[in-house]
Amino acid sequence: MNVKALFLLGVVWGWMACGGAGSRSEQALSYVSDSLTYARGFRIERADAYTLVSVRNPWDTTRMLHRYVLVPSDRPLPEGLPEGTLLRTPLQRVLAFSSVHCGMLDFLQADQTLVGVCESRYVNIPHLQQRLQQGEIVDVGDANAPNIERIIELAPEALITTPLEGISYGRVEKIGIPLLETTDYMELTPLGRAEWIRFYGLIFGREALADSLFAVTAKAYNELKTKASGVNDRPKLLPEHKIGSAWYIPGGKSYIANLYRDAGADYPWSDNELSGSIPMSFEHVLERAADADVWVFKYNRPQNMTYADLEDEYGGYVRFAPFRNRKVYACNTHTTPYYEDIPIHPDYVLADMVWVLHPELMPEYTSRYFHKMQE
Repeated sequence: MNVKALFLLGVVWGWMACGGAGSRSEQALSYVSDSLTYARGFRIERADAYTLVSVRNPWDTTRMLHRYVLVPSDRPLPEGLPEGTLLRTPLQRVLAFSSVHCGMLDFLQADQTLVGVCESRYVNIPHLQQRLQQGEIVDVGDANAPNIERIIELAPEALITTPLEGISYGRVEKIGIPLLETTDYMELTPLGRAEWIRFYGLIFGREALADSLFAVTAKAYNELKTKASGVNDRPKLLPEHKIGSAWYIPGGKSYIANLYRDAGADYPWSDNELSGSIPMSFEHVLERAADADVWVFKYNRPQNMTYADLEDEYGGYVRFAPFRNRKVYACNTHTTPYYEDIPIHPDYVLADMVWVLHPELMPEYTSRYFHKMQE
C-alpha cells in the first residue's frame, strides 16, 4: 500500500471513529499525520493551530476511545476547534493513577508535574518517594476508589488513567477534570507499547526528547531480538503464578507474549488470539506447561521468595518441572522498578529474558529484575 493510500485509510478510520463527518470548519482543514512505527493504539494529526491525538478503543477497533485537542498554552485559543478534550500544553499539574504513569513521566523528565498519585506504596522511584514524604506529592488513595475531595483540592489539569474494558471511572468521571486514557498495555508488541512515550511527549512538551529516547530503546530491543532469533533450542516458558483462584496468563497476542518469543522462548499459549491477560484454572495451566523448562513470575513482598515460600503459597506448584528442577526466575516488584520500566524499556526486560532462556548469549550480563530463586 502506498503512502497516499495509507493516508486516505487513516482519514477514513478517523471519520468512522467520530461517528461521521465533523463540523464544517474541521472538514475544511487539512491535517499532517505523524508516522508511528510500532504503536497502533493512537494517532497524531497536526493542524496549524493545534494537534489532534486520537486514542483507539482497543476492545472495538472500529471506534475511538478518546480524542484530545492540544493547543499550546502560550498561544490564543483558536476558533472552530474540533470536538474532543481540550488540553493546553504542556501540562503543568497532573495526577497519576498508577506507578506505570509515574515511570513514564520520570523517563521524560516531566515528573515535576506530579501533584498526586494513587497507591503510592507501589511507586518504586526513590526521588518520587522522597517528594511523597515531603508532601509535595499527595497520595489520594486506592485507584479504584480515590479520595475525590483531595483530587479536587489538588486541582490537577488532567488525571492519567488506565481504562479497563467494561469498567467505569465512577465519580472520577463527574468532577470535570480531563482524563488522559492510556491504553498502551493493550499494544501487541513491546515496542508498540514503548512508542507511547511519544503520546506523553506531546502532552508534556517533551517531543524531541521522547523521539530520541524511543529511538535508543528500539535500537537496543531490535539488536537483542536479532541475537536471540538464531537460537536452535527454544525453552518452554511458564509465565506468572496463581493469584487467588486464577492464574493470569498473558494472551498469545499480547505484547508480553511477543517479548517472550523475541527472547527465544517456546510460549505454550502462542495459539491464543487474545491480547490481554486471561484468567485460567490451575489444571489448565498444568496441562499445558507441566513440562516447562523455565518458570518466570513477579511478586511483591519485602523479602525475596524461596522455594519453600512458593510451596507454602500453593502446594500444587511442585508438580511443575521448573519447580523440581530449580529453574524458577522471579522478580520482586517491591525492590525493583519493573512496572515503571517495562512500558518504556522493554529492551531491559528482553535482556533479562534472553539471559534466563539463553545464558550462553549473555555471558557477562547481570540481570535487572529476574533472579534465580534461592532455596
